[in-house]
Amino acid sequence: MEPALVIASGQLLAAMAITFTLKAISDASFAEALILGFIIALSSTVVAMKMLEDIGELRGEPGRIAVGVLIAQDIAVVPMLLISTSLGGSEEIAWASLIVKITIAVAVLAGLLWYLGRRPKLKPGFAAAVEGNVEILALGSLAFCFAAASISGWIGLSPAYGAFIAGLVVGASTLRSPVIHVVEPIQSILLVVFFLSIGLLIDLEYIVANWQLVAIAAVFVILAKTILNVALIRLAGLPHKTAVEAGLSMAQIGEFSFVLAAAAYASQAIGGDVYRLALAVTAITLLVSPAWMILIHLIARWAEPMTEPSTEPSSVDGSEDRS
Repeated sequence: MEPALVIASGQLLAAMAITFTLKAISDASFAEALILGFIIALSSTVVAMKMLEDIGELRGEPGRIAVGVLIAQDIAVVPMLLISTSLGGSEEIAWASLIVKITIAVAVLAGLLWYLGRRPKLKPGFAAAVEGNVEILALGSLAFCFAAASISGWIGLSPAYGAFIAGLVVGASTLRSPVIHVVEPIQSILLVVFFLSIGLLIDLEYIVANWQLVAIAAVFVILAKTILNVALIRLAGLPHKTAVEAGLSMAQIGEFSFVLAAAAYASQAIGGDVYRLALAVTAITLLVSPAWMILIHLIARWAEPMTEPSTEPSSVDGSEDRS
């Protein structure tokens, strides 16, 4: 997990460097630069895992590295959400309250991971009675998820944080396998609804009116994230093939970035134009990411014969045969 944390931290720092450089040459605010850095740093867990599965590397070293980085990013979404929603509304930011919330969220998560990692799987007393009942498992899992999300939101943390905690608890129990089996159809439906809602949020008039800005931003993000990811993974001491495959799988902006952008816009931390640009660029990078990975692999295969040493046999003394 240590290389994954280093890589995820490097991604965040590089994204911040890019957005604050843009802030220096534009009229963007501190909050907009910070939140755009958060948005760019995140990658899509769903898209990355699907691409790695398609090339048969999800359970290999590229998949192990990418999944570790994506988990670190998903955990980082919690403080990102808290910071993003606290930056809007007024110039005065309650830093003390914000730091307390982030500290509590990280401490609870770290303590739970430590506790679950040091003991055998949790076995609820009702496990034997419900593990064969598909309806109870599905409804119970959703109820537990919504309850945890509601409590988390009520105490001032993100509802997504509570849902994540609920998933960790269920995943560390003996009900994990049956719950995964019954929740997969629901997950597919919710994923479709999620992307449907994203499609409804995208402002096509804005994209048409600003297509050059959107296109340049999307291309820049994909190229920058690809180069950065490969460089960071190589610096972590991993092979070139692993770096390329894992880096390409994380070249897009993630679905959590939609949540961050919406939360920041609702709290007035970012303006309407920045919000629409973030949604458009995120959507485009998600759409073209699989094609981008295929293109890079085709280029690599085309260039491979040119870089391989010649295998033609030569004469022992190095001289050419003369007729």
